[in-house]
Amino acid sequence: VQVIEGQGINRKLLLTPMRLQSHKPMVGPVDSHSAIPLPTLEFGSLCVKNALHLLRMNKNDPFSGSHHSSMPGPSLTSSEFDSLQASILACGAYISLGLCDPVVALDYCNKLLEYSNLNPQLRFLGTMYKTEALLLNGRVQEASELLSPVLIQDSWFSDLNLEPEPLQEGSQSAPQRVASRNEFPNTGNQARLITYLNLCSIFCMNRDFEKARSCLASLSNLGVENTHPHAVLLAVYIELQMGNVGSALQLIKRHQYISATRTDKKKAKKS
Repeated sequence: VQVIEGQGINRKLLLTPMRLQSHKPMVGPVDSHSAIPLPTLEFGSLCVKNALHLLRMNKNDPFSGSHHSSMPGPSLTSSEFDSLQASILACGAYISLGLCDPVVALDYCNKLLEYSNLNPQLRFLGTMYKTEALLLNGRVQEASELLSPVLIQDSWFSDLNLEPEPLQEGSQSAPQRVASRNEFPNTGNQARLITYLNLCSIFCMNRDFEKARSCLASLSNLGVENTHPHAVLLAVYIELQMGNVGSALQLIKRHQYISATRTDKKKAKKS
């Protein structure tokens, strides 16, 4: 809580604002030439379409054989060719969601998830992107059925090394840099955390608040801190929607997604 204003029924709690990333249109210089496009999502969408078109032309080449030309670089094997196409499809899904075009994003995701030997990290991304596309298309039930935290394996993220690089002299501070980066799970538990939070949000959209509360309770089994900001906001929203204003206020004051009363009950059952 940042500050409390007013008294009685007019009392208001002002929460500390959270930094949310958003796609803002980039404005180029006044003298920029039309032949030099700006690095916008719109231009990125054209790049993805061109890349997929070039891949289709190469794949349909009867003289390509088991290897695919990638001039001026070395030729690609069939597995490398499929990996490249999968990466482009993932980029296309992300860009389409950023442009609020869930129909195209869903098409990219469906093609991406058709690969049987798809990289686990890309499969996780494709599942998250497809879930968001389904939600934007109003297909809430299908989105909830797509998310399954228990199927996520720790081995999917064992070869990742996403630790932040050491700060150099004159660079921005660590908190500022971390806040400006796109977060990607580094472990299986982090991926399950993201999945549970998304699943909780879907249950809230369906007004199934008991299932949403149970999703938040599952976070404690993953070792997630009780002060996780997204979980706290979801917990407060759930309590308010269920008419538990007092519990919501306690969660805000303590900045916890599990109230102290429920935590004490859980400890009593274990003992």
